[in-house]
Amino acid sequence: MNFIVPPSVAPGVQTATVTAAGEAIAAGSLSISADGPGVFVLQPANPQQPGAIENQDYSVNGSSNPASAGSVIQIFATGYAASSPIQVLIGDAPAQVLYSGSVGPGLWQIDAVIPVGATGLYPVYIVANGIASNAATVAIH
Repeated sequence: MNFIVPPSVAPGVQTATVTAAGEAIAAGSLSISADGPGVFVLQPANPQQPGAIENQDYSVNGSSNPASAGSVIQIFATGYAASSPIQVLIGDAPAQVLYSGSVGPGLWQIDAVIPVGATGLYPVYIVANGIASNAATVAIH
């Protein structure tokens, strides 16, 4: 389930309730933190955490469809930071950011150039407002 937390919700532990046809069907607690980026993961149960990342030809990135070093990838995330400079790290190498913008409610697209010389599976991080995202992976050949 995806949802957008209203900006009026204060950081801290909050209660969320799921309703259907006007009836509460589930409730639970969740921790709300200050704005921070989060890279979407395609298969959460996969220990490699493949990111919601497209290759330069708009195909979905993965072990069987890696991106080329030096090419541009599109990373899909949440936590868009319009007023903050962002950084993308592929492994421990900074990637050149060509574009960063909102492409829908709660959806952020970052276009970045894969550093030359990278091959294999690498963790991808976004850093915005001094906060690092979760790690997702990108496959590179």
